[in-house]
Amino acid sequence: MKNILPGLLFFLALALSAKGQSHVVVGHDFDPFYYSDAGPGIQGACYDILKKLCESNEESCKFKIAPLRNMLRMLKEGEADIGCPLGPSPQRGRVYYYSEKVFDTRYSFFARPAVAKKIKDYDSLSHLKVGVFSPSMTEVSLQQVHEYVDKKFKIYPEKTVINTLRKVENNSYDLAYANADVAKTWIKKNRSKLVEVTGLGEPTEYSIVFSRKKFSALEFQKFQTKLRELQHTHALDEIAAKHGLKISLSEEPSEARSNGGSRRTPATKNP
Repeated sequence: MKNILPGLLFFLALALSAKGQSHVVVGHDFDPFYYSDAGPGIQGACYDILKKLCESNEESCKFKIAPLRNMLRMLKEGEADIGCPLGPSPQRGRVYYYSEKVFDTRYSFFARPAVAKKIKDYDSLSHLKVGVFSPSMTEVSLQQVHEYVDKKFKIYPEKTVINTLRKVENNSYDLAYANADVAKTWIKKNRSKLVEVTGLGEPTEYSIVFSRKKFSALEFQKFQTKLRELQHTHALDEIAAKHGLKISLSEEPSEARSNGGSRRTPATKNP
């Protein structure tokens, strides 16, 4: 019996390893990309994509939600393995592996209708109060606009996108600068009268990121390959359509960004 037990334990370990690893996935509250509802729990396009990725790799994944700053820390320190969504940044690229860009999206201004119709260009922002989720790449984008107009409007940092939009609703701010898909989703769900300011803003993209403390380059590439396979079967397009989003990952392979990639030409350089 003593000789049999070690053998059983060995084969049990092999069986468990064959089923793949277990990963912790974390995202921040950013509906429709990743969010939590009291009933169904965590949902969103990132959740659906990563659930499929984990299943296709025969690996189990535990999904968590955290404020953006905590999410970044968890990925940096190895408390979490995978994160989504996250915009490109050279600084972040030194800490995480970036997948190829997955979502096409944009930053935009939102206002009450009476304010929105008065804004024709960036110069129209002079002397206005603009709220923005901070710290975030959205804030970085707004700061570029701020520099372009010689700092003629005031920036008000907020801890969440929702706080920013609500303060525009109650007249605390004139404008909110936010991810357009997130803002429009909130406006629709809350039947808000806020509207998007047309003609201003900046396109951007979001990726899935992998902690360099938890993944080797080879392990990351395994997920990257599976991600492209999902796009080839149009599974990503179906998920994006379900959540009212647009997939930017093309069917033709391109080199994955390991350094966070470069952002598109800012609207501030070509207003």
